[in-house]
Order: sequence, then structure tokens, then C-alpha cells
Amino acid sequence: MQKAIIVITDFSDSAGNEMDYACDLAKGHDTRILLTYIYSFPLSYRGEGFAPAVINDILDSDRKILEKKLEQAKSKYPEVSIEIKMMIGNVLESLRELERELNPEMIIMGTIGEYSELLLWNDEWLDALTGISSPVLVIPKHVPHNQIRNIAFACDYKNACSPLQIEAIKKLMTTLSGASLHIIHVSPGIDEEENKNAALIKKAFGLMKPQYHLVENKQVIKGLDEFVLQNQIDLLIVVPHKHDFWHNLFHRSHTRQLVQLNHIPVMAIHEYN
Repeated sequence: MQKAIIVITDFSDSAGNEMDYACDLAKGHDTRILLTYIYSFPLSYRGEGFAPAVINDILDSDRKILEKKLEQAKSKYPEVSIEIKMMIGNVLESLRELERELNPEMIIMGTIGEYSELLLWNDEWLDALTGISSPVLVIPKHVPHNQIRNIAFACDYKNACSPLQIEAIKKLMTTLSGASLHIIHVSPGIDEEENKNAALIKKAFGLMKPQYHLVENKQVIKGLDEFVLQNQIDLLIVVPHKHDFWHNLFHRSHTRQLVQLNHIPVMAIHEYN
């Protein structure tokens, strides 16, 4: 089966950046892009009688917009295989259906605004960020498209990465041949258990020869942000574990902390990937 990257669009300005990143990742790798629009009826409409004709008019209008975006993308990236798909229903359930059908390399989506504004997203989109197993690349609306040359993996040595998470990172590095990998751990210090996990990480990534960095800072996000800026990082990878720092950041009570990373795309590779 041909590899696939799913790009979720909401017809906002950020969708252009999503397609640019997706096409860069797909070029030369026999990977197709599925530009997907998921129409989920607003809560105010649910439970009410909604005339089929009205629904059809809405969907016809949305399909025309989607087809126009397909034409624009094909014109800009003629060498990339791009298709479109419209789905109706719950966002999380729709994404899980796509995962079962395509087993995608990743899912790319843009934020409505800044990462801190995840608080304003509806519950379905927040669930999608933490409830699917494929790697999810989130791109802030205002971040311009840049070629990915430097990748930082924010590795928390307190939690051992699963083999599938490590393989997902390796696969990404193979796709982005020529990019450099930086493995960074931000912590006030390292204890014995963290030393063991650090050794396992170095063994797992040994052949790739990444650069390792230890940043001593009690504020993880601040330490990461400083590192990202100083080292011209183009993409930040995080591996959320249940109930750990990164997993909690993608929930409503913690997303304000992400505001400091608004200048960089973030990829989440979940532990059940």
C-alpha cells in the first residue's frame, strides 16, 4: 500500500502551510497526500430537524472549496500525488476511521491561532490531538513554511520511549534525509533512573549519530524555547506519556504554557503509536 500523509483542513489560512509541509515530506518518497475536510455539525444543530436540502447545499459549497484547494496544491506541487476526501461526523471518530483505512505516516493539522488558543478549540479537536495513534504534526497559523533542516527531540529521560516511538522518529529522519537530529533533555538535574533511560536512548539512536544536549532549567518550556531559538530548530518532536508533562500540555488546563513555542511546528508521537 502506498504511504499516505493526511492533511486536515478547516479552510483557514493555516491550511496553506500544512500543504507546504506535507508536500515537502512527500516529494520523492512515493507518498500520497489526502487533503481531508471533516464536517461536524455544530452542537446547536444537533438534535434539531435539519432539511436535507440545506445539508446538501452546505456540503456542495464545502466540496467546491475543497476542490479549489486541490487545484491550487496540484499547480504548486505537480510532482506530488494529492487527493481530497470529505467526511461527515465526529472528528476523532473520523480520524480513527482514516487511520484504520490508510495507516498514515502522519496527520498534519494547523492551529486556529497560537498554541495557547487550544483552549478555544472544541473538545473534538482536542481529543483528536491526544486520542489517535498516528504521529500528529501541529503547525501554528502564523508560522511560515521553512525547509526542515534541524529537528529537536524533547526527550524526557524520566520515561522510557517505546520501540514504536523510536522507530517513528527514525522513519521521519530517513524521510528528511540531510536533516540533523538534536536530542534534548531539560531538567534541574538527572537521577540514576534517568541515566539508565538516557543510555537506552543513546543505544537506540546510535547509528544516526544525533547531537545530545542537557539543559538545566526548572522551567521545561522556557529551557526548550531558548534551545530552539539558539540552534535554529525547524521542528520539535515530543513523545507524550499518559499523565506526564507533554501529555498534560495538550489538555485545557495546561495549554497556556505552550505559548512560548508559538514559532515552531510541534510533532506529537504518542506512546500507543
